Amino acid sequence: MPCAFKRWLDRRPTAQAVVIFPLGVGVTALFRRNEHPLSWVIQGALYTAIAITFLAVQHRRVGRAVGTDPSGTADLSRKIRHREVPSDPGEQVAVTPWTASAPCSRPLRNQSKRVS
Repeated sequence: MPCAFKRWLDRRPTAQAVVIFPLGVGVTALFRRNEHPLSWVIQGALYTAIAITFLAVQHRRVGRAVGTDPSGTADLSRKIRHREVPSDPGEQVAVTPWTASAPCSRPLRNQSKRVS
């Protein structure tokens, strides 16, 4: 999966809904074959609304804990996965406990000091 698509999916609840909705309709259709297809769509929409609400609450909660807006949590998550040091001092303070306890022994990379 290309990195741009992953980043787009992390940042946009609408993109997540576009992925979740067909999955919800498909799973509902598999388990409830005898029902009318309209009920599959309605139940898929309900499952999508529940999932997006759950994800939005989680992003908001993480954003409050880190001290950034909910859209910034995707960038911080990517930086933690790639072991990069954020350029913002507030983000550095927020990320330090996570990276210090990481099981990986690779050192953090600071992009501002990268020499080609």
